[in-house]
Amino acid sequence: MLLGFDRVGKDTIIENSIKKLYGYSYDTFHFSAPKDKTNPLGQYWDFLRRGVNPYADYVFINRGFPETVFFEQSRCGNTVDVKEAYDLMNAFSSSFIEFNLIIVCRYWEDILQAHIDEINNEICDKNSNETLDLETRKKEYIEYYDYMHTFWSPAVSPNIKWVINQPKEYALCS
Repeated sequence: MLLGFDRVGKDTIIENSIKKLYGYSYDTFHFSAPKDKTNPLGQYWDFLRRGVNPYADYVFINRGFPETVFFEQSRCGNTVDVKEAYDLMNAFSSSFIEFNLIIVCRYWEDILQAHIDEINNEICDKNSNETLDLETRKKEYIEYYDYMHTFWSPAVSPNIKWVINQPKEYALCS
C-alpha cells in the first residue's frame, strides 16, 4: 500500500514497478476520499470482504486507511477511530502473504510546482475541500508527515518503509 501526500509520485512508482514485473501478474487499486462520511473506513473493509485476485503475484494499492484517518480530520473535520484503523492494519496484514506500507515523501520544494500547476489548471473543483491554497497545502504537508511518523511507526507495523526523495525512475522492485 503506497501512501504519501498529494503529488509525491505514488502513481509513477506503481507504473515503474509494474514495468519491472516481467512474468508476474499484478492488480492495482486506487482508493479515493470516502463517499460515506459516516463510515469513512468502510471502503477498506469492503475491499477485504470482496478479496483480491487470487492469481495476482503483486497487489499495488494507492492510498489507504492511514491517510483517511488524517485527511478526514484535516480536510473535513471528521474524527476517525484510530483503533479501527489499527484493526484494518491487522486485517490487511493477515490477508496478504506479505503486506507493506510504503510511505512516499518528497521535499516540499520538489513538489511545489506540481501543486502550483494543479491550482492553476483547476484540476480540483474550486468549491470542494480539495482546493487548498499553497500555504494551506504546505501546512497540511508538514502535518501529514508528522502524523505518519507518530501513528504509523515501525512499532505499529514492522512492514513500514519510507521512500524519501527517490528519483522519478524509482520502482519498488528491481
